[in-house]
Amino acid sequence: MQPLVICTIDGVLSDNSDRLHLMKEGSFIEYNERHERDDAIIASVRMLKGFQRTGCDILIVDDRPAEYKEQTEAWLKEQGVFFDYLYLPKPKEMGRYFKMKAVKEHLRENGGQIIAVLCTERQDEHDFRNHPHRPTVYSISRGAV
Repeated sequence: MQPLVICTIDGVLSDNSDRLHLMKEGSFIEYNERHERDDAIIASVRMLKGFQRTGCDILIVDDRPAEYKEQTEAWLKEQGVFFDYLYLPKPKEMGRYFKMKAVKEHLRENGGQIIAVLCTERQDEHDFRNHPHRPTVYSISRGAV
């Protein structure tokens, strides 16, 4: 089976700390529109590149709306993040279970063995730690949140 690494974007590959207050204030549109200004978290980008060099497929999944897919792809490319798959939710897919559902559908269609997950949200960490593949889960945090 092809080894697969799952990675989220906000808080893992991108330092979204300068716009987190927008989400807390309920300004979701502005929060999403300002992602292009985020700096990359270099340690996470390097870790992902290491997995890729060993032959792993890289699957990026995040809660960013699909309408920002082109901007997200451009930001990832600009930061030197290479990936095989990118899943972002359409409006009707948004919600708590999108990431796990997207990964489950990917595995059904493409196969693979999840060996590692890079995430920042506790719920993602919990979900992937309990996944049948039992991947290593790297929970990323940057100082006080």
